[in-house]
Amino acid sequence: MNVKSNKSKIDLTIFRYMNKNLSIKDFSTHLFWDVDIDKFDLEKHKVQLTYKVVEFGQLSDWKNLLLLYGEEEVKNIVLN
Repeated sequence: MNVKSNKSKIDLTIFRYMNKNLSIKDFSTHLFWDVDIDKFDLEKHKVQLTYKVVEFGQLSDWKNLLLLYGEEEVKNIVLN
């Protein structure tokens, strides 16, 4: 049981490091109606992006968020 769960986490971690070059253009445009996209920094504004995806994101936005920050970081942002 745990072997499959651990394998998925490892695969996601490896894939996340390969996709550190995600940009704001990889997320749904409707998430950014209230911000200047040219000034939006994915690392600096990670809390804001996380809340936007949690509230209004599509499945692809969730996948990108997890690839960009990782499951633990997203969990920490949402719980704090």
